[in-house]
Amino acid sequence: MPEPTTTEPTTQAEWELLTKRAEAVVEQEAGDPSMFQPLMHECHVLLLDIGLLLARLNDERYTAEREWTRVRNVTMVRYIEHGATFARAQGDVAALDERKKADDLKVIFHHAEDTQKALQAKHYSLMNVNRGLQSAMYEGGRRNA
Repeated sequence: MPEPTTTEPTTQAEWELLTKRAEAVVEQEAGDPSMFQPLMHECHVLLLDIGLLLARLNDERYTAEREWTRVRNVTMVRYIEHGATFARAQGDVAALDERKKADDLKVIFHHAEDTQKALQAKHYSLMNVNRGLQSAMYEGGRRNA
């Protein structure tokens, strides 16, 4: 789980809720064939939710990176008469908060991508096992008929 960040509370809270739900689904084992359909449905719903969150996080991340660049460049212009190295240093210091926000969003984004990949793997494995069970049941019923 990424460390607490300075991002929007709604995004952070929503991400924590989605993470808890996703971890529960990934760790849950469907020992009973009747559990496959509900578990596959929950994986599908979570994949859709995480996809929407990823899109929003990506927008927020690039907005934060643009703000970081803007603050850094504006500060550099103010101090350029003192030399380029000094201006860059002042720009970096002035943009620290924006840089932290962009980095925090990037951490959450990459964690969300990893969670999405784990959910997708779980969903595919459930679909394969379910397909095998249905095929075995169909073939078994056909032979006995």
